[in-house]
Amino acid sequence: MATIIETGHRINSRESGYQVYLRNKRRSDLPEAQDAARTVLFVHGATYASTLTFDYPIDGTSWMDQLAQQGFDTWCIDLLGYGCSDRPEAMNEPPENHPPICDTRTAADDVGRAVAFIQGHRDIPQLNLIGYSWGTAIAGTYAGEHPESVHKLVLCGALWVLPGATSGLV
Repeated sequence: MATIIETGHRINSRESGYQVYLRNKRRSDLPEAQDAARTVLFVHGATYASTLTFDYPIDGTSWMDQLAQQGFDTWCIDLLGYGCSDRPEAMNEPPENHPPICDTRTAADDVGRAVAFIQGHRDIPQLNLIGYSWGTAIAGTYAGEHPESVHKLVLCGALWVLPGATSGLV
């Protein structure tokens, strides 16, 4: 079994002065630059960061590890205020004093920044997006606005809205 290489990257958030975290895992015996069909970016939901959702080992291996072992170039983003990403100052104050620090619009823009970083880092025109829970709204928003950058879109635990309800997602 090939060794898995893990690297971390910090990129600027849409929110000035803050950065979000990208984790990458890939097999050591494969070149960094692969094709779009074998490059994946995971986007987490509202409860746990991607590093905890997609790179949490169960019986010694995570979803990212499994895909990396199969030859995928796997990436995950911790959105602003989650996991290894920066925590805005507003998070130190009562929540009623501020609007949400990372809404779907902000998150989709940061996913766009992550996609652009990965595309430039790997010299690929597209990649695959996997969104989970709230991440389905984020990944779907990004994919709808930038279909030229998305090879395939996978939505796990997608959100839904009942007829007549307002979602408040953005």
